[in-house]
Amino acid sequence: MYQGEIFGVKSLIKDGNISASFKAKTDVVMFELKKSYFIEAINSNEDIKKYVQNFLFNKTIQNFLRKFSIFGELDPKDVTQW
Repeated sequence: MYQGEIFGVKSLIKDGNISASFKAKTDVVMFELKKSYFIEAINSNEDIKKYVQNFLFNKTIQNFLRKFSIFGELDPKDVTQW
């Protein structure tokens, strides 16, 4: 992961518990967002809703490219730029 990246988004959208973990090489600051607050924010603001939809779409494409193509050998930042 790189500075500013997020993880655990699926747990905010999907039903049930989804866990995520990582190891940090340096000190990090983490922010926990309750699912109810996240859903409320999405439902109350069309701009936020569009942003989240676009983010999830882009993340899905990135994951697909990393797993099922020659892009899997690239650095994740390079895949994001493509």
